[in-house]
Amino acid sequence: MNKVILPILLIIFMAANAIAQLPAFWANATVDSTSGTVGDIFKLNLVAVADSSLSVAVPSAKDGFGEFQVLSTTEPSIEDSNGYRLYKLSYEISAYKTGGLYLPSISIKAADSKGAEYTASTDSIRFEIQSVLPATTADSLLIKDIKPIFEFPIPAYYYVIIALVTITVAMLIYLYIRHRKKKSRLMGISEKPADPPWVAAAKMLDYLKNQRFLERGEFRQFFFALSEIGKFYADKRFNFPAIEKTTFEIIGEFDNHQPVALDARFIEFLKEADLVKFAKFPSSIAQGNGWLDYVEDLIITTKPSDAFISPPKINSVVEQ
Repeated sequence: MNKVILPILLIIFMAANAIAQLPAFWANATVDSTSGTVGDIFKLNLVAVADSSLSVAVPSAKDGFGEFQVLSTTEPSIEDSNGYRLYKLSYEISAYKTGGLYLPSISIKAADSKGAEYTASTDSIRFEIQSVLPATTADSLLIKDIKPIFEFPIPAYYYVIIALVTITVAMLIYLYIRHRKKKSRLMGISEKPADPPWVAAAKMLDYLKNQRFLERGEFRQFFFALSEIGKFYADKRFNFPAIEKTTFEIIGEFDNHQPVALDARFIEFLKEADLVKFAKFPSSIAQGNGWLDYVEDLIITTKPSDAFISPPKINSVVEQ
């Protein structure tokens, strides 16, 4: 039915915009069903028609749509026809609340070559979501009123005793550690020094390759690990604060005092990793291997000239 309705609406909308001398821009949303139970998956189809002179931005689904979570997204398809473009997007959505829920109006942004912005919005859609439990079972799960907590008075000297015991235990642990260190020095035993950052980072890369995330298609896990290795090396090798910082915070530090050995490609690497990790952007083995080679080259080319890194035990995954 959509194949019949959409062309008709497109013709009407094109004619109306031609009369008004405005760029054509329109959006519509349809779903395969408006009723179901908690956790059911609904298919949301989003269609936008725009003048070919407009640049259309695909709406973000990272935070879902109102009460509905987005489970998956398909790549948008674009069709050109008589100076207009038809954008089609599909989402799989689900709700985890019961009752009458609304899929809110979805706004799509566009802009022309002069920077003028346009907005097209879909109509909201009402859903009826039922519980998966029978009505009698759901009623039995309601929380009954409970009695207030009875508070026992605690004498003040109990807190003094607890504080003394805590201090005593802490002192005993401190003295034990101090004794062990002193004994080790007397026996000529020295603690193993920590690996330099280029050695530690190379070991981390070897371990990451052993996990074979790329072969198994686990791209999010791969980029989580690889970006942490890159931030670890930048932090320890160049004293550039990157560990446990977001990419946004790192960009601020980068603008203030950029290490000589790090260029804009390091920021590009972190941004692409964030797209895969948090926006669930599609990735590939080739893309993963490319950034793996970048981090490996960064370590090799910036380590001290007299330092040695053993060659990697496992080669990068070959895309089949």
